[in-house]
Amino acid sequence: MNKKIVLFIVEGFSDKNSFENILNHTSGDKIKYKIVGGDITTKSGSYNILKNIRKKVDDFLQEPRNKYLLTDIKQIIHLVDIDGVFLDEDLIVEDKGVKHICYKDNKCFVKDKKQILKRNQNKRTVIEKLIQTDSVQFGSTNIPYAVYYFSCNLEHVF
Repeated sequence: MNKKIVLFIVEGFSDKNSFENILNHTSGDKIKYKIVGGDITTKSGSYNILKNIRKKVDDFLQEPRNKYLLTDIKQIIHLVDIDGVFLDEDLIVEDKGVKHICYKDNKCFVKDKKQILKRNQNKRTVIEKLIQTDSVQFGSTNIPYAVYYFSCNLEHVF
């Protein structure tokens, strides 16, 4: 196939839907943009994040309606949510009354502070590894990789 693709990995369904609409209008004759979803930064450890990226790419290539090959992928761009993982511990306030994480201007309110601190440490380690990653190896094929981040949700981007 002559047309190359830039493959975006995004975290949530709203990210996928929003970016698909935008990117479908900007695809050209030489480059096409494709999107796969999945929050692999929260569910991965730093030891297996690259394996999980490869799995996302492999799953995309295995889709029945897909006619792309690994060699058609020009670059992988990974869009991640920071989700407050770099907040100082003092800015995270436990409040048993909140149902979901609530970000305010100067604090983050959570139901279970210990669980959030553990999540933050894990995701921070994963993001720090991704920042240092400039390509992902697929056998003998090496695909350029870049990670970009949002603050805590898609609305901050728009």
